[in-house]
Formats: sequence, C-alpha cells, structure tokens
Amino acid sequence: MTAHEDPTREASASISPVLEGPAAYPPSASVGTTPAPAAEPPASPAEAPTPERRRLLSLDVFRGTTLAAMLIANNPGSSDHYPAFEHASWNGCTFTDLIFPSFVFIMGVAMTFSFARRLAEGGDKKALLIQLIRRTVILICLGLALQALSYGLLHSPDSPKKFRFPGVLQRIALCYFFAGLALLSGLKARGQAVLAALLLLGYYAVMKYVPVPGFGAGHFTEDGRNWATFIDNKIFGPHAYYFIKKTQLWHDPEGLFSTIPAIATALIGTITGYLIRNRDRSDMDKVATMTVWGFVLVVGGLAWSYWFPLNKNLWTSSFVLVAGGWALLGLGASYFACDIKRSKWWTLPFVVLGTNAIVIYFSVGVFTILSIAIKWTTSDGKMISLKGWLYNHLVKSWVEPLISPNASSLGWGIFYIGLWTLVVGLLLYRRRIFIKV
Repeated sequence: MTAHEDPTREASASISPVLEGPAAYPPSASVGTTPAPAAEPPASPAEAPTPERRRLLSLDVFRGTTLAAMLIANNPGSSDHYPAFEHASWNGCTFTDLIFPSFVFIMGVAMTFSFARRLAEGGDKKALLIQLIRRTVILICLGLALQALSYGLLHSPDSPKKFRFPGVLQRIALCYFFAGLALLSGLKARGQAVLAALLLLGYYAVMKYVPVPGFGAGHFTEDGRNWATFIDNKIFGPHAYYFIKKTQLWHDPEGLFSTIPAIATALIGTITGYLIRNRDRSDMDKVATMTVWGFVLVVGGLAWSYWFPLNKNLWTSSFVLVAGGWALLGLGASYFACDIKRSKWWTLPFVVLGTNAIVIYFSVGVFTILSIAIKWTTSDGKMISLKGWLYNHLVKSWVEPLISPNASSLGWGIFYIGLWTLVVGLLLYRRRIFIKV
C-alpha cells in the first residue's frame, strides 16, 4: 500500500477506487457552474483542485456512509443486535442486507471515473491490466490476512471449521477485477447493461432449472439444496463459512458461484458512473435518472422475487435489482445534497471514512479480533475479553439501564466506529494522507 499526501494528485493518478481515495471529476464531467468546495481544511492555491479535477463529494460521502453502516453492523456490543442491524434469517431483505451491495455498487461508480481518466491521459491498457491484477491480488491477500489473524487467535480446536478462504474483501476483489475487465474491454454503458442482464438471467436459469446432483432443481431453502452451496461444498468444504447439518453441506455467503451476480452489482455501479460523467446531461437530469431507475430496479426485483426470492446469502438476481435500486436512490440523494446543493456541514465524518476506507476497514478488523482474543480472569473468577470489558464500562453500564440491551449493543457499535473515525480517520485526513493499494 502507498500513501499520498496530495489528494488532487492521488485522485488523478489512482485507478484503485475499491475502498478509498478522493473521487475527482475527469475533464469530461460537469457538475454545477463552479467547483464544489470539499469538506476538508482549506488547501493552499498550489494544492487546490482545478475545475477539471473537482472532488465528487457525493461518492466519498456515500462510500463513507456505507462503510460506517457496515462497521456498525459488524461490531455490536453483544448478541443483543438492534433489529435494524440484523440480517434476514434467510429469504428476505433488511437494511443491513443492503450495505454490502451498496459498497460494491459505489466501487463500480468510482471505477468508471478512474479508468476513464487514465485512458484519457494515454494510459496503456496492458499496464492498466497489470495494475488491475495486482490490486485484485492485494485485496484478496488483505482479506486472507484478516481471516488468518481471526483463525489463529479465535479458532477453537474442537471446531470442524477450518481456515476460511472466501470473504468480504475477496468478493470485492473479484467484482473489481471482472468489472475492470469490462471497462478495459471498451464496453460502454449499454454493453455493460447487457452483460449484467446476462449474468443475472444466467444465474437465475442455473439456480432455478438445472438439477443439483442428489437434490433436484429450484430449491432456495436454507438447507443448501442449491448450486451456490453445492459448489462451495465441493471447492471449499470445511474452509467455507458454516456447516449445514441437515444436508451435510458447507456454505459460504461470499462463495464463488454467488459472486457471479455480485459482479452485476458492480456493473450497475459502472453504468451509473457513465451517467454521472455525461456532460451533455444536466445535474438534475442525472438525479432524476438515478431516481427513476432506482425505483424501476426495486420494483423489478420485488416482482422477480416471486420466482427467485430475495436472498443475500445466495446474492439472488432479484436481490441484485432491489439492492442496486436502493443504492441508486441513495447515491442520487447524496449527489443532489452534496454536489448540487453543496450541503457539506454534515459530511466530514463520512468523507473521513470514505477517503481512507481501506485502512479504516482493515484496522478496525485487526483491533476487533485482538480485543476479543485478549482475555483475563476477573476477581470473581469469570473470564472477560478486552472488548467485553470496554463495552461493559464505557457503554453498557449506563445505556442498558436507561434504554435497552439492544440499544446498548448498537450504542457500542456507534461509539466504536466513531472513535476510529476520530482517532485514525481524522488524523490521516487532517494530514492529507490517503492510503491506497
């Protein structure tokens, strides 16, 4: 990973919009009549972005908001999850289920800007492909590093589960790679829309109509009688996320086969990026288009769910449409507020997260694992972890009596991520350091 201290230079040089980086408008983009002020300390005249390299604040804010929601959902204080931050038990869709696909979506949006800029500046496609592969490998390695730390410190010798190979960063890496190939191949928005449709229809056809050996076709229940689980079990076995006793199969929510429709999620983002970059369309027209297509995708996904249920674990095609629709609506709202109305008084925490997302995500993951692994025996003979001690003394002791265990658990997640935003994110941001792979 490298660190850049000039966000303008970093924005113009990076093709790594996966988890970080201030987004900048390329020469072909147009937003408003004057550059929107960035939510950051005033830059010197030499550092100030030119109109051709203006910060796309809405991307940073949307990415930061998504990351904050993801980290809060992943770091409750206890098992008493706040209802709004719970995943659907199987079929269905909750707010929390929409967070990860929104992250993949905004990655796709940013990729359109960064790849187009590098190609417009005369970048060699072979060199860009090498960078694409390198960054994909780095993201996979970062994901495996987190899981290696978790396995080494938290794995129980009695568990049949072994080191997990799939994961969140691994799925992001694969979506980044294949969406990047589509961009480098020269596919424009219409071609990418066709490709996304083919991926979703093909995934549906296989899952619905092709019989799974020993189980038949068209099963979407939690017992794993589907191709996504069958392939996970064959390839990963006990290296997948969890074991299904009823069918004796291993399943992973970030498995290989279900990554196919996740690539379509990234492509919805790249298509949206083409829309935002189109200088022939007004800002309000872009917002209207995102809003209309957002509703179209949500309604289309809900209709499709009658035949192919909404399911994040399987990343079903209907789920892709609903999640993509909500992401479009969210980005449209962010674009309107941040880049048209230029409302930025509330954006700083999300910009801090969005511009250094990779280091925030990775460092939070490392500290969380360590805080669970560090344990000691209290005076009354009970074992407690560092996380448990911090939660009990800083949040639970006063929030739970005042409100509820659920609110206390959520309060820890908000406090924890807020602390990381202030201590790590703001420190890097104030020093204008933006870390990328």
